[in-house]
Amino acid sequence: MTKIILFGIALLSLNYCGSPINNDKEFEIHAHRGGRGLMPENTIPAFLKAAEMGVVIEMDVVITKDYKVLVSHHPWFDNDISLDAQGNSIAEEDFSQHNIFRMRYAETQVYDVGMKPHPDFPEQQRIPAKKPLFEEAVKIIESEAAKNDYKTPRYNIDIRFRSEQEAIFLPSPQEFGQLMVQAISETGIKDRILISSYSEVMLHIIKDLEPEIPLALIVETDFPPEENIDFLGFVPAVYSPDYKLVDEALVRLCREKNMKLIPWTVNEKEAMQAMIELGVDGLITDYPDRLKILLEEF
Repeated sequence: MTKIILFGIALLSLNYCGSPINNDKEFEIHAHRGGRGLMPENTIPAFLKAAEMGVVIEMDVVITKDYKVLVSHHPWFDNDISLDAQGNSIAEEDFSQHNIFRMRYAETQVYDVGMKPHPDFPEQQRIPAKKPLFEEAVKIIESEAAKNDYKTPRYNIDIRFRSEQEAIFLPSPQEFGQLMVQAISETGIKDRILISSYSEVMLHIIKDLEPEIPLALIVETDFPPEENIDFLGFVPAVYSPDYKLVDEALVRLCREKNMKLIPWTVNEKEAMQAMIELGVDGLITDYPDRLKILLEEF
């Protein structure tokens, strides 16, 4: 009973994205793909909505044929969100014909990724949108945040590198890392960015190129977390697992190793509540509005 009371008192001090939680750390709301439960994923309208809400803006990046950093979850235009130049849906089996790494940036701009209703997100607002360049997106976010006196934006950039896609859908990890670091340097947001990846190779490359940038290891398998960290070869700033893998032991391990624990992708109130009660440092969610409301209830 005493533990329950103490926990309840601790939660009363919570507020969204920036309020103290365990060990004087901040609880972080990361808007997954900009908050795709609300706006078309990985688009400028989504990022501006997340900036307005004052949450961390999570986005994914891939590379075009002319070696530009494009914001996109997949290195192709996929069936769920994309319409071609004629306004037609892309057949699911034809994804390889819409390979971003085989397109110059200008070619990617004939596709719309905001008007097709998403089957999993019925609340998502429909609005014409393109896949933006990383630098373009950041420039617009920063400008709008300054103009409207939003909280200074922070970013979580997921580098979408899979070794089996190299040379077909993606450049080499070294090229990818260099392009990403250059783009970050040109945007001037290095002190407000977290780089995330499933790829241990990619995280090592970023660490070597820009050791000051904090890194997050994304985890989707149920291997013991100690093994994941040993395989990575260093302790990342953030451990970011599928939320279903989070338990008390993992929370303790992250505390012991001074890693933030920020699980993905947590969309339902009950799951959000469970993660907060376990003591995570933040959550990645398609619905940052739901999480803000939940935290404000304590």
